[in-house]
Amino acid sequence: MPVFTPRQSQRNLSTPIMLLKTFVSVALPLVAISFISSADSARASEDVNGTLEKLIVANSKVLMNIDLGQFSGKPSGAVKPTRLEFSSAADSFFTILVQDKVLRGALPGSLDLVARNPEFLPASLRASVSQLAFERVAFDAAYEFAVRDSKTGFVFFNVEGHTSDYDSNKHILNIRDGRLLVSNEFAKSLGRLSLAGSTVGKISVLATMYPIEIDTVVNGSVQSAVMKPLPAANGGSQPDAGTTPGPDVIVGDIPTVSHPSGAVVGGFVGIGIATTSCNPLESFPAQWDPKLGIHVT
Repeated sequence: MPVFTPRQSQRNLSTPIMLLKTFVSVALPLVAISFISSADSARASEDVNGTLEKLIVANSKVLMNIDLGQFSGKPSGAVKPTRLEFSSAADSFFTILVQDKVLRGALPGSLDLVARNPEFLPASLRASVSQLAFERVAFDAAYEFAVRDSKTGFVFFNVEGHTSDYDSNKHILNIRDGRLLVSNEFAKSLGRLSLAGSTVGKISVLATMYPIEIDTVVNGSVQSAVMKPLPAANGGSQPDAGTTPGPDVIVGDIPTVSHPSGAVVGGFVGIGIATTSCNPLESFPAQWDPKLGIHVT
């Protein structure tokens, strides 16, 4: 059975179908924005068929084991690794793609980390204790994941050598034994340029995921899509539809912005925006017609 490669599915089928297909002018000179649905952009391959799910993190545990001795010039293994434990913040926007119950990869986004034992954080990380993030970086980056300061963008560690598994029955993502490599900028800030690229520990992520979008793909085209409501906080039930003020659908992330060559018409510049959206308040799934680009329920 034909399947997506991880890079193909992420690039071509990550654009959600959750917004109306519109073309609107904004209050900026010579700028117009087109919101693109995945029905328009997901033309990966005509022989691709199946069910494509996008899932968002519901909760997670992140474990880092770091050899802090290397930061002070000691040889690797001279000091027992320090165990740092984290959970994910409630508003983290970290998503993955699954095709026919098989993991196809993570999409650009971040898992905001909440330290469980901040007293063990090294001084070099303590200033960022409230804004550390495990991030799936851009597709064209040298590494898939990184640990960085979510506010400043400062990269502490790049991650390589990990394995990723997904349990489709329990919706559990397991990223294991990623090597923590000291970034060039972190090594420079420590005054130890020789540490750049060195392995100083490992990181693992165990996350429970929740489906927010389910697409049926036939011959490379999205034929139908359902956006499931997010689970209510503390395990409660969602309110009845129409009883809670606020939007039915929200945009949680804009992973891609592009300016096609020659996209200037009548003094307006065309900009394509890919969005990742959620159904936060509805008590039932929101269904979308990709051909019409409209909400049909």
